Amino acid sequence: MRQQPNFLFLIAHDISPRFGCYGDARAVTPNFDALAAGGTLFENAFCQFPMCAPARTCLMTGCRPGTVQRYDIGGADYFAGLRRRLPWIRTLPELLRSAGYQTVCLHKVLHEYEADPPSWSEPPWYADSGDVPAWCPDDFDCRERARRYQSGANRSLMEARFRLLQAAEPSAATEFKRWRGGPVERAPVDDAAYYPGETADRAIARLHAHAADRGAAPLFLGVGFCNTHLPWLAPERYWRLHDATDFGAAAGYDTSRPAPLAKELAVAGNEPFQYYRQDDHIPGARAAWQPTTPQARELRHGHYAAVSYLDAQVGRILAALDDTGLAGNTVVVFTTDHGFALGEHRHWGKGMPWEPDLRVPLLLRAPGAGSGQPVTALTEHVDLLPTLLEQAGLEPPAWAEGSSLTPLLRNPAAPGKPATFSQARRGALTAHSTRTPRHRYTRWLDPAGHLHTEELYDHRADPAEATNLAPDADRSLLAHLRSISPN
Repeated sequence: MRQQPNFLFLIAHDISPRFGCYGDARAVTPNFDALAAGGTLFENAFCQFPMCAPARTCLMTGCRPGTVQRYDIGGADYFAGLRRRLPWIRTLPELLRSAGYQTVCLHKVLHEYEADPPSWSEPPWYADSGDVPAWCPDDFDCRERARRYQSGANRSLMEARFRLLQAAEPSAATEFKRWRGGPVERAPVDDAAYYPGETADRAIARLHAHAADRGAAPLFLGVGFCNTHLPWLAPERYWRLHDATDFGAAAGYDTSRPAPLAKELAVAGNEPFQYYRQDDHIPGARAAWQPTTPQARELRHGHYAAVSYLDAQVGRILAALDDTGLAGNTVVVFTTDHGFALGEHRHWGKGMPWEPDLRVPLLLRAPGAGSGQPVTALTEHVDLLPTLLEQAGLEPPAWAEGSSLTPLLRNPAAPGKPATFSQARRGALTAHSTRTPRHRYTRWLDPAGHLHTEELYDHRADPAEATNLAPDADRSLLAHLRSISPN
């Protein structure tokens, strides 16, 4: 019987597959590229829901949104409520812990500060680098957001906005979303000044401690990174890796013709708005906003710089895995909770049932599996729980709704599943999106379950999802796509 492997589970926020190993020439990601070359890259991996909390819940439970019933951020006690409603469901780290693993959470592996004690062998650790400005309200969320910025310009901007709000509406002073700093930051600081550098330091120390303890139980080390969530913060040197002139218009930015309803909903959700302006609390204010050309270039440049900074921290952790001698018996996973649109369909953010929001990077390196050959078959986040349990020599639970990726690790050319399934929610409408190897088909349903509108994109002819074919599509094709179900 082989020794149970350790797991290094790395998860970030809000990244579509914009890495060099995924063919993006603008990306500077040597460590992700090396991980892909030594393991398995999944070309067509998708999340279950394009929002942080629901996506991470589906990933960690191996269940779909309709099962876990999570469609928004929710409260810090979500998992306690889930266990009361569905007492048989367990998270991936909880299942491993019950099988004798030591399960450790460094920074945000679940959503924000959801601790979920049953999942972890010890209380989660959270990064807290950066000092809190003296003017900041004595409120946890306010302090946590204010300490992230390191540049004097962003700190001054935050304070100025806070003072204006405090004078106009004293009772609203703790509404930190109304006195944010800017959407990006390029400060002349070292890597440890921001949360990812501090988190990588902690992960490296933990790996060395585990290697030194010869009698330790196998380790599941979950490491979360938040700098690829707005605001995009990265030391100056990662900005200099990129040429700002490379970041022009996104594919589909001016030419896309999504269903009118979907386009309206996407524009209304543009996320950088709340950093450039401070009237996000006013209903409808966000709908009219689009970045100027310089702002769009700044945003894309900042996003790619943040990804390069993340890549460097992941590289440091992987080097420590080699240095400690643990690499040969450790399964390494990297993914993100969901993707993020950078102007496609005039959409900046997440939350829509489109490729930029739903497609995620997924890199997996397992002992004795993977040779750098990519997997083009369709995969989804719910597949990770049964896959990693099998890697640990454990039987996946019957309630898990994903399919193990182990056959694809053994044979990357295997066909895989016929479709993946995701949901999204905007206002009162819920989107059910099916992705086949060729098509993406989405139904928008009203609260009564009635069809409101449809979207259909042919990825063979239109990978940017620029033209919605649903109004004129062959009725038999639509009937077939409607009939496909995750059940």
